[in-house]
Amino acid sequence: MDWIFVPDDMEKSFKTVLTNLIFLKDDKNAKRKKMRDLRKKITSFETEQKEKEKEKLKEQKEEKEKIIKEKEEKKEKQKQKEEQKKEKERKQKEKEIKKTKTKRKKRKKKKKRRKRKKKKKRKEKEKKKRKKKKKKKKRKKEKRKRKTRRKTKKKKEKEK
Repeated sequence: MDWIFVPDDMEKSFKTVLTNLIFLKDDKNAKRKKMRDLRKKITSFETEQKEKEKEKLKEQKEEKEKIIKEKEEKKEKQKQKEEQKKEKERKQKEKEIKKTKTKRKKRKKKKKRRKRKKKKKRKEKEKKKRKKKKKKKKRKKEKRKRKTRRKTKKKKEKEK
């Protein structure tokens, strides 16, 4: 009698077949047929198991790929976030620099304006001073003239 390896999972379902084989000692054709059927069942079971294993492996692979993909997406998101943050900081810095520059410009302008005003004021003051001096000189001259005229007049009167 030939021995056939039967997996544990199939053991119960084939017990009946094996018992039938024992009773069919005399009928060789029936025995062969039963053996053939048994082998077919075993091979079909094995292929089924292999397919199940393949399916499992495929699912595991898909799961791994999914996890890897999620990790990559997470990394990409993080990268984008960091880039946005850097961009925001850069813009902020530019804004600050621009602000300070404009402030500096304004201050400079103000300073220039003040300087011009002061200069103008000073010039006006000097002009006034000169005018005053001129006036004073003129008055003095006038006074002298009058004085001399009076003197000459008195002299002439005295002479007469």
